[in-house]
Amino acid sequence: MGIHQDAAIPRFKRSFSRRVLLLLGLLSLAGGLLLAGAVFWVSMRSRTDARGEIAAERARQLAGLAATPILARDEALLEEELERLAALPELAGVALYAADGELVISRSWRGPAFEGRMDPAQCASQLSGRRAAPAGYTDFQAPILAWYVSAELRAQGVRGNALPREARTVGRLVLRSRTRPDAGELRSMATFSLALGGGVFLAGLLLAVVGMRRVWIPFNRILRGVEHFRQGDLAARIQLDSKDELGHIADSFNRLARDLSARMEELGGMKDRLEAEVHEKTEEIQDTSRFLNELIAPFGRETEIPWSRLLRLLCQGSGARAGALFFLGKSGQAARIASFPEKELSAQLEPSVFEGDCQVTDAPAGMDSGGAALRRFNLRGPDGLGGQLVLLCPRECRHQHYLKHVIPALTITLTNARAFVSVRELVTMLEHRNEQLSGQKRALEEQKEELERVNRLKSQFVANMSHELRIPLNAIIGYSEMLSSGLYGPVNGEQKDSLLAIEESGRNLLNLINTILDHSRLEADRMPVYAEKIDDLRKIVRETVSRNQSLARERDYQIELLVPPTPILCISDGGKIQQILSNLISNAVKFTEHGHVRVRLEARGDQLELAVEDTGCGIPETERENVFLEFHQLDGSATRAAGGTGLGLSVSRRFARLLGGTLTVQSEVGRGSTFTLRIPRRVEASSGDNPDSIL
Repeated sequence: MGIHQDAAIPRFKRSFSRRVLLLLGLLSLAGGLLLAGAVFWVSMRSRTDARGEIAAERARQLAGLAATPILARDEALLEEELERLAALPELAGVALYAADGELVISRSWRGPAFEGRMDPAQCASQLSGRRAAPAGYTDFQAPILAWYVSAELRAQGVRGNALPREARTVGRLVLRSRTRPDAGELRSMATFSLALGGGVFLAGLLLAVVGMRRVWIPFNRILRGVEHFRQGDLAARIQLDSKDELGHIADSFNRLARDLSARMEELGGMKDRLEAEVHEKTEEIQDTSRFLNELIAPFGRETEIPWSRLLRLLCQGSGARAGALFFLGKSGQAARIASFPEKELSAQLEPSVFEGDCQVTDAPAGMDSGGAALRRFNLRGPDGLGGQLVLLCPRECRHQHYLKHVIPALTITLTNARAFVSVRELVTMLEHRNEQLSGQKRALEEQKEELERVNRLKSQFVANMSHELRIPLNAIIGYSEMLSSGLYGPVNGEQKDSLLAIEESGRNLLNLINTILDHSRLEADRMPVYAEKIDDLRKIVRETVSRNQSLARERDYQIELLVPPTPILCISDGGKIQQILSNLISNAVKFTEHGHVRVRLEARGDQLELAVEDTGCGIPETERENVFLEFHQLDGSATRAAGGTGLGLSVSRRFARLLGGTLTVQSEVGRGSTFTLRIPRRVEASSGDNPDSIL
């Protein structure tokens, strides 16, 4: 028997062992290549980093020697050091730039030449750095510093090495170097990495060959036993005494073979029982399918649901002798919508009290003379009880599973029918409501047009009144200035104070009228921006502060002014800058009883910053953005005493946006506030011709 079985086993090629050996060899090769690549990358990276550090240190050392040649504009002072650097093969060149960005000294031994100029802002930086250069080089930059002693201390006669010195940037050094290894170094590193990876590959391949020989012999025995079992020999077993995983496989196969022999005998008996059950289930599924098809068919081709036909199919599928379907209306009354058969047993098929849930397994509710049972099923949907199904079933109902499938579908259909009636009523109501809303919409549109017309009339009236009021106010202010200056004769101190009070009140009223007029123009989007050439913004700021000094006449402080020592040139709308500053100063003086009000002007590149700082009552954090709203005023006694219309800050912020800038506030309650205006040096005019660029 054993010889016959061995002869019947086909001669398979040992492709599996070769594939495993090939896989192990590939893994060894992959491991060797990964190791070689990692070693090569680490070597190249470490050498590149080391060269970069050396080049950066050389740049810093050379920058320490370059201060005198830069100031003297004499490259002979660095000739010896430059010749020493030229001998280094990894260096391509060196360049020294003055503080204004001009190229003073340049040497290009290898690679591309240096640029003629450098950004002055970059030259003034005291930070070292590096950046990529053409042809694969790297530029290492270092600041050239010169140490200066205070001229004021020298003028006072202070001498000695203890004098404090200040480091100033007088230029910038750029050293161009190649940090990557050359071709010879790359070949050396690649040779070493490949040799190391090849050794790992050969060692792994040798271990794979030895391991495969120890696995194949027991594996071949397992293959022979499985092949015998496949040919139908259920008594075949694998003889293997190994205690490792292969032995565990052989033992598991032997136990599986014994269990399978026993299961085959059981399956023979189960086959007949399953065939009978499948036949019964097939009939039930066919009945369910016919009922569900009739249930969903009206939604595609009819407007009314055929309840009588559905009830007939349900009784036939469940084996019931008769049945009735009742619909529960909104009033709570039950109405019969279908019966089967139409005229038989109608007296017994009546609904009971609609209580409890729809359960197929309800106990029989009554018996007739023929030995049948009445079963009632409540059809309860998501919106509550919708109806009841009454069936006259035999004592032994043989299709319980059928009822479990079709009654939920019947409940959903009944619920959908009730919902369709409700939806139709809702659609009618919504159409009526839509007509009402359309009428309300037309009325609101008419009201909106009327409000817009009234708003335009209001803006026009405010503009006209402001213009009419400004003419007499200018006359009052002008005559007050001439009287107080003594143009019409001498005035005493009391008269001069009265005239100054008249002038100040007139100016305050004029500012108020201007603010209202500007607000009206902004609301109408008719506020132009006049871009003019301003030779010195400091002059406008000084005039504005001087004009508003009278606001602090009754305070114990004067408005302070901090401006740069050099002129500030810009192209902007000077009138709007004056008005913003006047509003901020007036607001600061109103809320500052003691301390100081300080105006600060700074130029930051292409941006201008104008700040008004005070030591007043401060603004709570929740109100810092609200102060820029129209007609908004802080609550409290200080605010009520200060008065105002609540338009100054709103108009100022909108002016700032017209100038392309921002107006922000920083404040702390009890310690004061700082309003900061930031605008660009150049603004484009919204009307008229723009002046020539001066920046």
